[in-house]
Amino acid sequence: MGSTNLTVGDWYYIAVDNYHPSYRGAFTLCIDDAVDYDYYEGAIELTDITNWCSADAAYTTVGATPDLNAASCWNTSPNYNRWFKFQASGTEKVTFTIIRGGVYGNLRGINVALWESDGITQIACNRYAGTYDNVSIQQSGLTEGNWYYISVDNYHPSYRGSFSLCIDDGRVRWNGSVDNDWANAANWNGGFIPSAMDDIILESGLANYPETNSGIDANVKSLLLESGTKLTIPTGKALTVVNNVDLEADASGYASLIDNGTLNYDISKASYQSFLSDNQWHLISAPVSGAKSAVFTDIYLKYFTETDSSWTYITSLNHNLSIGQGFSAWASGALTGDATVNYTGAFNTGNQSPPAMTYNPGIGTGDGWNMIGNPFPSSIDWNTNWTTTNLDPTVYVYDGTSGQYFNWNRNTSLGTMGNGNIPPAQGFWVLANATGASMTIPHSERTHSTQAFYKNSEMNILELNVSGNNYSDRMIVHFAKGATSEFDSELDAYKLRGIDAAPQLYAIHDNAEYSMDVLPVNEDVIIPIGFEVGAEGVYSLNADKLSSFNSNVDIRLEDLKNNNFTDLREVSGYNFEASPIDEILRFKLHVSFKTEPFISETSKNNNIEIYSSNHTIFVQLPEDFNGNIEVYDLMGRMILAEKGVANSLNEFSITNKTGVFVVKAIDMNDVRSEKVFIK
Repeated sequence: MGSTNLTVGDWYYIAVDNYHPSYRGAFTLCIDDAVDYDYYEGAIELTDITNWCSADAAYTTVGATPDLNAASCWNTSPNYNRWFKFQASGTEKVTFTIIRGGVYGNLRGINVALWESDGITQIACNRYAGTYDNVSIQQSGLTEGNWYYISVDNYHPSYRGSFSLCIDDGRVRWNGSVDNDWANAANWNGGFIPSAMDDIILESGLANYPETNSGIDANVKSLLLESGTKLTIPTGKALTVVNNVDLEADASGYASLIDNGTLNYDISKASYQSFLSDNQWHLISAPVSGAKSAVFTDIYLKYFTETDSSWTYITSLNHNLSIGQGFSAWASGALTGDATVNYTGAFNTGNQSPPAMTYNPGIGTGDGWNMIGNPFPSSIDWNTNWTTTNLDPTVYVYDGTSGQYFNWNRNTSLGTMGNGNIPPAQGFWVLANATGASMTIPHSERTHSTQAFYKNSEMNILELNVSGNNYSDRMIVHFAKGATSEFDSELDAYKLRGIDAAPQLYAIHDNAEYSMDVLPVNEDVIIPIGFEVGAEGVYSLNADKLSSFNSNVDIRLEDLKNNNFTDLREVSGYNFEASPIDEILRFKLHVSFKTEPFISETSKNNNIEIYSSNHTIFVQLPEDFNGNIEVYDLMGRMILAEKGVANSLNEFSITNKTGVFVVKAIDMNDVRSEKVFIK
């Protein structure tokens, strides 16, 4: 039993009895001050009314009691009614069905009604015609944003039982079963092209979405894009929306809209959502014009000033979120938990320019780092089609899942991001290299799709991935023509550090940390690799893209703490223990290109064998050899020179040195060179 009309502070008494003396016995008493859906006040909220169904037999009238009024068409009710509530969507329509039979439930004699928010004013009702019928109500003329209540009952005590509930707001659904043409009727449920009377929804998880229109300009009543969906208005075409245009987002992704043609809509009824997972920073940017900081109520929001390298928290609700400016946002688990930010207003379109960027090198400044943002409700491709002045060609985007900054270089089409696509409403970093830095964010580079990680034509790319403590990091080493061993602003990328708990992996050159290290092609190198962790534990390092190197390139990882080598061409993964107190210089990456001039393909003497084992070099010489054996490191420094003993296996011990060495067998007629690896 239960009650909803108690007075706070008053005392109440509960009496418990039993029918017959022989029925007396022990019992347990449970009490709760939460009202369940037996009462109007405890109505279950239906948060998704777009083609939603409950789990099978999720609800029941067993144990329910009568509450409030009977609907006008009901039969001897209320008896055991249950309550639900929902908020009307932009379609201003609803259809709901109480389903029974088989796995859906055993309720019989169903009565159902739709009420205004007071639970008393009836809007519609329906009841069973046959005892085993499902019962539905379809209603239009609702007011968007208003609350409505559903009550479910049954006719007779013996008819009580479980039931399922389905609800829908009457949208026409795109299915994309044929292609991506809006004007193809087969792509729409019902087999007709929607009109200005229809509310439209693009649902997630489909293979095709509207990107072309072979017919006339499109007209609809309202438009809803679920997370993970996309819509393109093609050049030369128009889409007119009378009421709402809503783009949704959740933890799985975001909706994407590109208006290459014309979008006619009421900007007061347009919205774009961004999802913020709690307790981590997100770099954001407004995808609509005129956005204010009020959309981040109860969410920490700040901006960066390059002039003095400072962060400023925004406390006003009226701060302008300028087009193209980047901000940093934090949804607190204590205040909001995961948060959905709802921007309203006109979607940004056409070429856009972010606020003025500054360049102030030196102590106490931002050294040219500026945070800007994607101003569009779609991704943008960072490539060479952008117009920039005095900016490095690399962008840096923060990834909350890994706790790291990833990058992409538009000149080389390489980076740890995986591709150059910057998500909608995403903030990102660029580096000014002189005063007067500027850029134009081109509408032409808006995109829905992502590209493959690397182009098939790219060669000599090594990606190192490390994971541990539930986070990860990655770096890239690339050998390319035109690169140098110094920092090349047009090719390399700095390491921007992620959160303390995440592992940090980077190359080290001249006290600078690189996330992407581009070096001269065919040059043998030893690359110092920095590695830092925030927690002690076991970490895994894996090498990818090894197939982009020729098979004769030797790639080995040296662990300076454990004093061992791993041939990454044979074993691409390496597990190891690490601690926050370890030396930062943990690894060395040895890369050796076994090509001319170290291996003479025209050598006349094929009887010379050069190889190594552990710290010893072996040179097998033929009986007619008359010359010297010389050993060089990769910097070209001679570390050994001995007279070769003909018709013998010559052995040379290399102590206190490791890595790749060049061994030359030189006589009067020929030179034989080979690289060996010393452990």
